[in-house]
Amino acid sequence: MNTPLREQHPLAQLFLLLGLCLGLALLGTALLYYLAPAVTGFSLDAIGLQSSIPKALLPLYWLSQGIMQLFIFVVPALIFLYYFDFNQKGNPLTRLRGVPVAVYGLTPLLAAGLLPLAYSLHAWNQSLHLPPALAEWEDAWRASEQQTEHIIKAFLSASGAQALLMNMVILVLLPALGEELIFRGIVQRIFMRWVASPHAAIWICGALFSAIHMQWLGFFPRWLLGVELGYLAWFTGSLWPSVLSHATHNALSIGVAQATGFSEQSNADSDAMGMPGVWVMGGLALAAAAAWMVYKIGRKGTGEQSKIEYNNNTYV
Repeated sequence: MNTPLREQHPLAQLFLLLGLCLGLALLGTALLYYLAPAVTGFSLDAIGLQSSIPKALLPLYWLSQGIMQLFIFVVPALIFLYYFDFNQKGNPLTRLRGVPVAVYGLTPLLAAGLLPLAYSLHAWNQSLHLPPALAEWEDAWRASEQQTEHIIKAFLSASGAQALLMNMVILVLLPALGEELIFRGIVQRIFMRWVASPHAAIWICGALFSAIHMQWLGFFPRWLLGVELGYLAWFTGSLWPSVLSHATHNALSIGVAQATGFSEQSNADSDAMGMPGVWVMGGLALAAAAAWMVYKIGRKGTGEQSKIEYNNNTYV
């Protein structure tokens, strides 16, 4: 059964999704202005460009991050998917039970195996520079990424069960769920309708996924992550393995950041965040083995049918 939303041109669907995300982002911001003083005792205006975030402001930052992730990603995606997949059987959001259990055990290994390569790509990405005429843009990008680093560092410096729970939700679970709903649940499927090759759709969606973060000094490793997540969603026909892999990547990245410290990351010319070659090769071997096992399990199970269902839930 086609829905009015499914019958729209892919470009129109993308613009509708963008408008929905922007509109709900404005609604979330307005809601924060009322909630922040009542819940945290601080106005939203207390959030600014600070090199050190006072611990007293952490609840305000947690609240703002959580609300905006919900209103930019999760809520718009659920609304869009409701009208896009209405009465559709086997859509990627509801397809959970059809995925072999072993796939859920292998996807964290896939994410862990790609992490050393991602960090080496990050070190190389950080060493790139824009032409001198665009130096102001580059300085602004680096300042923005350092501010994001300060926020994460402040989050992770908090102690206690409440801080651990908030960090798990804000830094690991909500980004994984919201971004997978938007990009693998909607954007990738729209591009699979629009372009001839599913592989091209996955790579395009991965690039958009990286670009939307507005962190250009980490564009290429995030693109790699988007491609991995895209293939997982396409091959399994379900969003949930990609959500699990995304959450695993977030959790491992936070663990590495805590273990190595944040000061090294701010030096654009440093290769400190790069991984030794043996780690990269070992990680790639682990990732390749996990990907091959996911592929073999899918071939024996419902992998090909899952891709067909994923594609059929893409086209009108």
